[in-house]
Formats: sequence, structure tokens, C-alpha cells
Amino acid sequence: NGSLRAGTSGSGNAGEVSISTAILDVDTATLSTDTTSIIAGAGQSGTITLRPNTGGSTLQVNLANDAQITASTSGAGVGGNLDLAGSRVTISGKGVLQAGTSGNGVAGSIALRTPILDLSGATISTAAEAGATALAPNLDPGGRITIQPLDATLTPNLAVNLSDNAVITASTAGPRQGGSISVTAPQSITLAGNGSLRAETSGSGNAGEVRLTTPNLTIQDGVRVSTSTTADGRGGSILAGAASSTSPDGLTFADSVSLRNSSLNAQTSGVGRGGSIDVRARAISLTEDSLLNAEVRAG
Repeated sequence: NGSLRAGTSGSGNAGEVSISTAILDVDTATLSTDTTSIIAGAGQSGTITLRPNTGGSTLQVNLANDAQITASTSGAGVGGNLDLAGSRVTISGKGVLQAGTSGNGVAGSIALRTPILDLSGATISTAAEAGATALAPNLDPGGRITIQPLDATLTPNLAVNLSDNAVITASTAGPRQGGSISVTAPQSITLAGNGSLRAETSGSGNAGEVRLTTPNLTIQDGVRVSTSTTADGRGGSILAGAASSTSPDGLTFADSVSLRNSSLNAQTSGVGRGGSIDVRARAISLTEDSLLNAEVRAG
């Protein structure tokens, strides 16, 4: 039940936490940075940076017994960021990496920069909790999750391997807009395994979006990509396509989108309007019971 914390409760910014190691074990403990002041001009939370040690290239983070690595705000200051990078990043165990807000401040972001991300059992989350007030509705108070290759020039392909019901989620439970999930690679993205990517709301705030940007997208082996609302807030968007510098929303037609035994799902079970699915590709393939689904459930 130990902890390592860098925090601020005043106008000064919190410190940074930087760890260089091949393997980081966090067991029944919390590694965190936060800001708690509710006054105007409150200090910002710091950044937690995890990198392989000198001479290494892979990073493995083991989270056991509900361990947490968090960057948060419960006051007026901006929340901190989580920054993980390596030639291969593995996150395993029943623990959580989270950037969130439960106050006036906007949540920070989570950046995962690697050509291969293995996520087993763990949850990566940005969240605007029920206590987060709506002072900045046009921002992403629920935070942003970005996944992309470490060096897109050298490694233009991205593989995200999910197992043991791993979850990547951007959510809101209050009046503030939820965050977003962005997965980007210049040549191809493969999402595989027993896990999910979710943008969801259980409050009056609208859900954010899941954006998959690449010329060639493969979703396979049971991956579930979804947006949902169970309350007043509107569902978010699932967007898939290639990057464009000229289109208003930054997307154009991909070469191919392939789903094998996987699903894209926009669902509402509350009074909020359901979300949308927008797939842009010259070739779209759905095989092995794959599903594109917009659904309304009684709630």
C-alpha cells in the first residue's frame, strides 16, 4: 500500500516523475502526480515519464493488485500527463493507468509511443468524473489518449495487442465532455485480441471520439470498438480513415479497412442521442461474424 507522489496544493506546478527501467513492478501501490487547489491560478499537475533504461529499448510495466499510475486534478489546475515510450511497450496486470479530473481543471493526456503495444488485463483510462464541473466545455476535460509509433519514419506500422479483457477508455460521468482516443500510424494499424476501445458517457456530458487514422486498418480476433451513452449526454463518434491535410475533419479514404471477428458499435441505453460510425475506405471487408452496429436499447 505504498505510494510515490508529486503534487501541488498551491499556485506552483507539481514536480515531474521520470523513471528509466526495463521492468517496472507496481504492486498494491500508487505512482501519482496531482493538483488539488481550487483557487484561480492553481498550479498544474506534473508529468510521469516512463522509458526503457539506457541501452534498452523495451518497457514492461506490471500492475498487480489494483496498482495505479495516475495524473489527476481535483481542483482548478490542469491535470498531468502520462508519457510512455519504447520499441515495445507491455502493460500487464489488474491495474490502471489514468489521467483524470474531478474538479474544474482539464484532465491531462496519456501518450503511448511505440510500434508494438501489448496490453494484458490492464486499463488505460482518461476520465471526467461526476464532480468535474463544466467550465470549459469545448476542451477535452476527460483527457486524450494517443497511441502512435515511436518513430513513424523508421516504423510506420502499429500493432496494438489486447488480451485478458484489456480496456482503453475515455469517459465522462458528469457535465463535462469526455475525452478521446486517437490511434495513428502512417502505413498500417492492427488491433488484435480480447479487449476493447471505448468512448462513453454516463452523465450529461457528451462522450468523446475514437479515431483510427491510417491507410490500412485491420481489427481482428475479438476487438470491440465502441461509443455509448447511458444517460443524458450524447454518444461519441467512431472514425476510421486515412490522414488528410485538406479535409475539414482531417480524414480521407483509406486503402482498406478489414474486420475479422470484431465489432464497431454505437449504442444508447439512456435518453441521450446515440453516437455515430464513420468508416472511409476504398475497400471494406467484414468477415467471421464481424459487426458494424448502431443500437438503441431500452433503459
